[in-house]
Formats: sequence, structure tokens, C-alpha cells
Amino acid sequence: MLHRFLITLGLMLAFTIPAQAITIEELTSQPQFKQVSQFVSDIPNVDERGATYIDVNTVKVIGFEPPIYTIKATVYKAYQWNDEKVITVKDMTFTYDSSNSAASKVYGGATARDNGDYY
Repeated sequence: MLHRFLITLGLMLAFTIPAQAITIEELTSQPQFKQVSQFVSDIPNVDERGATYIDVNTVKVIGFEPPIYTIKATVYKAYQWNDEKVITVKDMTFTYDSSNSAASKVYGGATARDNGDYY
């Protein structure tokens, strides 16, 4: 009797847990997902392409030692090879050096020019 109850309970829980699957339409249409890279194969007669998305709601700064940031986020990779389509999800950690960003280069160049140090 207890065995049958546990099996029934397990089946009920299995069918009430929502699926965590995501589609490419959700990745491209929902504002919480930002595309950060893409590629298309240049090999003739090969339909290979993909894109990488970050869920902006999961971005967290987990470390900061100026000028280095350590950032954690959930990354989705959508990949297509001929007729096969795959989307993977992974929690990833990134290191970002703010002193090596494009904005710091532009600001640093403008400061050097203003001081007459730029040639």
C-alpha cells in the first residue's frame, strides 16, 4: 500500500514540475535575453550557425578588486548544423578588466590629447 502511494505521489510530482526548456523564439523576442555573439559558417553547402545570449536577470558581480570585476551569468548557446538544432544553457563566470575597456581607451585618449601628451 505504501509502495503504491509513493509511486502515485512520484508520478504526480513528475507531471506537475514545469519544464525548463527554452526556444529560439524566446531568446530572440524576450527583452531579458541579450545576444552577445553570433557566427555563420563560411564552408560551402554547410548550414552551420549559432548565437550566444545572456540572461540579463542573472548577471551578478561576485567580485570586485579595482579595476577587475568577476561576473556570473546564465549563458544560452543556440546552435544549428543542417537540420539539427540545439540550445544549451550554462552558468558561467567572466572576468572583466575595466581599465582595458573601449570606454577607458576613449576617455584615456581624450585626456592625453587635452594634456598635450597625445602625438
